[in-house]
Amino acid sequence: MTREHIARPVATGAFVGQLAGFELPITYRDFQPENVASGGHPDFFFLGTKKAGSTTPTTICVPNSGGPSKGNDSTARCWGIMATNLSHGKPQPGTTTTCACQFSDWNIGNTNHIPGGYTQAANDSPLSNEAGAYVGGTAGTTVSVTGNAGVSSGTLTGYTSSNPGGPIWKGTTPAFKDANSFKQWFNDDKTVNTTFTAVLEMTSIGGNIYQYASQSHLTQGGFFPLDTLNPSQTTLCNLWPYWNRANGSPIWTTCTGDQYLFPPRIVAADAATCDPVVTNVADLTKGCWQDKLVGVKHGDGKVQTDYGEQCEPSGADDSSCTSACRLPGGCGDGKIEPPEQCDDGDLNNNGEYGGCAPSCIYAPHCGDGIMNGPRNAMTGSWTARTAAVPRSASGGPTVVTASSTVRKNATTATRMARTPSARPSARRSSTFPTD
Repeated sequence: MTREHIARPVATGAFVGQLAGFELPITYRDFQPENVASGGHPDFFFLGTKKAGSTTPTTICVPNSGGPSKGNDSTARCWGIMATNLSHGKPQPGTTTTCACQFSDWNIGNTNHIPGGYTQAANDSPLSNEAGAYVGGTAGTTVSVTGNAGVSSGTLTGYTSSNPGGPIWKGTTPAFKDANSFKQWFNDDKTVNTTFTAVLEMTSIGGNIYQYASQSHLTQGGFFPLDTLNPSQTTLCNLWPYWNRANGSPIWTTCTGDQYLFPPRIVAADAATCDPVVTNVADLTKGCWQDKLVGVKHGDGKVQTDYGEQCEPSGADDSSCTSACRLPGGCGDGKIEPPEQCDDGDLNNNGEYGGCAPSCIYAPHCGDGIMNGPRNAMTGSWTARTAAVPRSASGGPTVVTASSTVRKNATTATRMARTPSARPSARRSSTFPTD
């Protein structure tokens, strides 16, 4: 999926010191990953994929450019995939065509936590040689494969410390196949993508910085709106491990399974439910397995009340259910309907000054007859970086348009086509001046 957004923000509510949020018109392009036989895109990698005619996996690593400080298989950031300047208003390829990559298969040592098992003998690993062993075999052996996007070149550096140990590969992989495949990320092409338009809300996180609104849960997905905008396209369960076995069969046939979690997802109270049980709470810093956690697959046709869903939309134009899986016409659906005074949506009806309360009535605001806002103590006026918000005849805040200069910027974040095994989708923040 590519997300293309043009910086034309409007305020979503009252603001004090800075805007409460922005709504950005956005274009989504939904892609199938490379492992889909018909219509799969070579740039959206999927571990264990076998290029046509290959008997062994040709996608053996998917870049995780989070930076080495993140640990595990995170590698150096892959700068320069896109050129600094746009071409005809669209991003164009940069000088970087390959990215550092590392894959450590810890599943081999945790076969008891994976449905149906996961073993060397069954050739389940993306680094399997399909003969009961691993490509390269001996640590230090050069291992290169040619996949749908090009050559991945590196070394089998060794094995994990688990028992038995799983293979570790480190090298470089293609950033994309070629200029033409890159161009398809940002252009409508019915042969490889499906296009949707929507509005992306960015809420204030302080410091004049605005961030994608995103839910957070130990196994719940975050910002994946296409799961509801395009429910007809198959999505995968978001539990780890999230790739197929080397024979192409999915690891999770249901969205329930064991997960290895680290703090802050694991707290002292969870020690007794660890597998094995943790008796020394200090050991929780290392994390532990939690059995039979339920993952989330939005747009799966199931109303998952545990995650706040009230309904499941049948498509983008379903008026009986919002894209957030909420029933329309109620407080929290983002639409102001009598007797509501305001409604900024469940995530934003938090009662903050100048905003909306959880019960959909105005929160404290300038003009309510109570001195409760951040006024300048010396002058009694709003500070220079604070704009007084126009009020409607009823005394509530009216939506205002940001009058300050907005940085003209077109950015695109790429997520592996609807599958969690894509390049990681980091939360990206944008700063907009409001002086």
